[in-house]
Amino acid sequence: MALLIDQLTVRELSFRWAGYDPDKFYLRTPLLVRDNFRLLIDQIFSARLSCETLSMDKYNGEDALEAKRFIRYWFDSIQDCIEGKSYSNELLNYARVDRWEFQDWCAGHKVPLPEFWFPAGWGIGYEWPDSIPEDQKQPLAGESFKQRKFRLDDRHRIEMACKQIAITLWAKEPNKNIKDIANSKEVQELGGGENYLLETVLEWLGEVDPRDPAKKRGPKRKNNTSSKKTEGL
Repeated sequence: MALLIDQLTVRELSFRWAGYDPDKFYLRTPLLVRDNFRLLIDQIFSARLSCETLSMDKYNGEDALEAKRFIRYWFDSIQDCIEGKSYSNELLNYARVDRWEFQDWCAGHKVPLPEFWFPAGWGIGYEWPDSIPEDQKQPLAGESFKQRKFRLDDRHRIEMACKQIAITLWAKEPNKNIKDIANSKEVQELGGGENYLLETVLEWLGEVDPRDPAKKRGPKRKNNTSSKKTEGL
């Protein structure tokens, strides 16, 4: 039977998307499920897939419970997951994905919508009939206009602004280090990169980095995990 609930944890979504029962015991998590873990967490961390429970904003407080709401708190678990080293159940169960945000992501990557969450012919409101004028389309109960399919939200606008600024800066200084570009006043203040983690901005700019691959280096992983709850959040 299909699910019509608005949100799923990354763990449950990953299992169901791969065709496995998330409540069944497995001696080893199936490969397709692990691949989904890595894909979804990577897309959330790079701010391409919105996560309802993890904010990309910076947090400078010292409240451990509050810090969990910010993605920097989970940095080590996220890196381990993306690299396929380990998969934190706490992270996978904490991170929740909205059905409509997931639909937007699938549409952007031309990924077929999973039948269990988007059953064909059920008329659950994720498509507007062509006959309805744009100015008459209203969100369904429980929805908001932020969930519409073709909306460009602030995160995407900031990402595109940062990329465009970086392209301009690299045109002037082709050998400029990506970290220097990411930390530049233009990207941080004019582009809005200051609102997001440096790792996220580096991920964005890495897609438009024109330098020779031999000169490119990704962000280094920090080894000091003891301060992860408060450092740079």
